Order: sequence, then C-alpha cells, then structure tokens
Amino acid sequence: MKKSRIIVLSVFNLIMYFLVIYMVSSIYKTDFGESHGVLIQNLTYIILVAIGLISMKLTKIPMRSYGIFFENFVRQILVGIILGIVLVLICCIFGMRPVIRSNIIYVFFMQLFVIALSEEIFWRGFIQECIGKILNSEIVAVLLSAFLFGIVHFFVSGNIAQVISGFIFGFIMGELRREFKDSVGLISLIIGYAIFNTF
Repeated sequence: MKKSRIIVLSVFNLIMYFLVIYMVSSIYKTDFGESHGVLIQNLTYIILVAIGLISMKLTKIPMRSYGIFFENFVRQILVGIILGIVLVLICCIFGMRPVIRSNIIYVFFMQLFVIALSEEIFWRGFIQECIGKILNSEIVAVLLSAFLFGIVHFFVSGNIAQVISGFIFGFIMGELRREFKDSVGLISLIIGYAIFNTF
C-alpha cells in the first residue's frame, strides 16, 4: 500500500471530521440545534462511520489491522465490560460521581451504537493505524491520535478540561489497542467507551 494513499485518506478524514464536528457544534448553539440536536448528532456520527469504513477499505489495509475482528468475540465483550467498569471506578476515585439516569438503557445503546462505535472506529481504528503506517511508529500513532482526539473535544465543549481528559482517555484506549493488538479489538474498546460515557 502506498503511503501517499494512506496520507491523503487520513488527511481527508481528519478534515471531514473536524469540519463536521465544528458545524454540528455551531448548529447546537442555534434554536434549530436545540430542538433537533440528538437527531443531527446521530446522523453526523453515522456519516462519519461510513466515511471511515469506506476509507479503511480504500487503504487496502486488512480490517484486522484496524482492530476489527471477531475471534474471541465473547472475550472481547467481557474485556470491554471490565474496561468500562474500571474507567468508571477510576473517575470515582478522582471524585467524579457517576450519573444514574432514568433512561440509562437508552443512553447506553445510543453510546454503544452511535458515539462509541463511530469514535473508536475513527480514532483508535482508522487514524491510529494510518498514523502508525505513515510514521512507522505505533507509540507516536497512539500519542498523536490521542492528542487529536483531545483537540476535537474543544470544538464540542470549548473547555480545556475536556481536551485534557479527551487526550488521557484517547491515550489509554490507544495504548490498550497497541499493547494488546491481538486480543483487544475495537469491540472491547467500543463497549468500554459506551459504559464509561453512559455514566
């Protein structure tokens, strides 16, 4: 696979991601955005997943390299559940209390099939793998993708604390993906992320 194709697809995806997130964040600040925010957000994430998956296919890198595999499916699910619980407990240790919502099942499935799915496919799947191939360094790929993941949270929240927590979260997830590449696939990360974001 030519590096030039990977570079072009990576840059295109990053530009699309940042533009779309910026536009959605701007819409949220209008009256239209408040009344239709969830629908717009969900459609946005679905479009971003589609762009990411198409780009994955276009790079001709095996899907397993992106962390998409179904071997040890039950184990991946269990690892994801444990990861999510550990992340929530770490937040509790640092004084951040979990929020138990009345619609917790709905929130969990929205997190699982929309936000966590799209962000893990994009950041820990596509971007981290492509940066690693371009720079020939998996650890730099983890750091750079975590940094970009943190930065994108500024567009959403305008809050530097979100940028820092996004970077830390992105680094943890990226490092798990790098260190346990054959056993921790995107399924585990998606489930862990969904549990963490639900609370």
